[in-house]
Amino acid sequence: MAQMVGRFLLLCVLFQPSLQLQKISDITVVSRIFYYHSNVNMLVCPAGVEDILMQLYLGSSGASNRELKTALGARGANLTTFMESYRSSRSQIARDNPQYHFASRLITAKSVKLLPHFQKLSQQYLNMTTDNTLSAQNAASINQWISSETNGKIQQLLDPLALLSDSSKLLFVNTNTFEANWIGIKRTIQQNFFMPLTEQHVPTTMLMLEGKYSYIYQKKLEAYVVIIPLSNATMSMALIVPKTFRGIAKVEKNLKYLDLDASHLKNVRIKVPLFRIHYSQDVTQALIDVGVNHIFTHTDLDKLTKPRQRLKVDRILQSNFIEVNNQGVSAGSASDDFLMDRTSPKTVKMLTVNRPFLFAIVKDKKIYFFGRVIRPDA
Repeated sequence: MAQMVGRFLLLCVLFQPSLQLQKISDITVVSRIFYYHSNVNMLVCPAGVEDILMQLYLGSSGASNRELKTALGARGANLTTFMESYRSSRSQIARDNPQYHFASRLITAKSVKLLPHFQKLSQQYLNMTTDNTLSAQNAASINQWISSETNGKIQQLLDPLALLSDSSKLLFVNTNTFEANWIGIKRTIQQNFFMPLTEQHVPTTMLMLEGKYSYIYQKKLEAYVVIIPLSNATMSMALIVPKTFRGIAKVEKNLKYLDLDASHLKNVRIKVPLFRIHYSQDVTQALIDVGVNHIFTHTDLDKLTKPRQRLKVDRILQSNFIEVNNQGVSAGSASDDFLMDRTSPKTVKMLTVNRPFLFAIVKDKKIYFFGRVIRPDA
């Protein structure tokens, strides 16, 4: 049986006008970012933030280093052992998920001299390239690199005019892209989607999926959690759907209770809307709230540059994109198909995602992307 295959692309670009970032892929960080940006479509890339925190960890000393160690879970660990474990984990994810691509680049003003030891460690463990081309004249070439790494989805991150008056000394760009197919889509249908802010139901194109998916109702969230596997990948897409039409605020308030391991395989028929999100946000305050704040106020990055340059993190901006659509057709085997006519309706879990919901791209307990859909046609 031929079946439709959904394809989606995700990417993350992180931009720091004065220096690099912080904070790992912890659901508490996502919760704080969402707290400051409510009632809008959003996408956060915890994996990208974690990658920048690792860069800062290599370049920091004193209180900032201790703070980053705690945030990254490196307290008491040997630097070499910890960084090698991180490098190995990233390499394994890339091998298992060829659709997932990440790249990092550190761009400095000509006046900033990176220490050779920092450059060596960054290249060794994080495969980061560096150059000293941060200027208004070179904004176009930097934007071109970002565009090429994000498949053209983000093309104009740097504004040349803004750079003319900007005192930024260091720019760290981290890109994460992920494009994958999921098997189990039968067709698209039209269904109403409820938007609480306007108290309206709007017609929306939805995908109908059928298969054996991990499924559970989590009482502490008052939400259904469905984890949908992806073709040729070890990552999955988790949908967190409130029980009630206005229940998303309660789900977000209790996100710390989200348990992606508690679900069980069930025969599921689910309808999920097509959606597209391009969203940028400043994540600085959210990181300060969860305990990463010293790098914003002190100049102890003397393993990155010489102390006399007195660099510290100014702000942390993140720009993300995701598209879930129904492009592509693929042939599926019988084991990939869930044939509803062979299954008793009583054993099938039905879920229509016709209200604001959350989603994540995950591997085990690690969150690579986390988003919110308030209106699918935004």
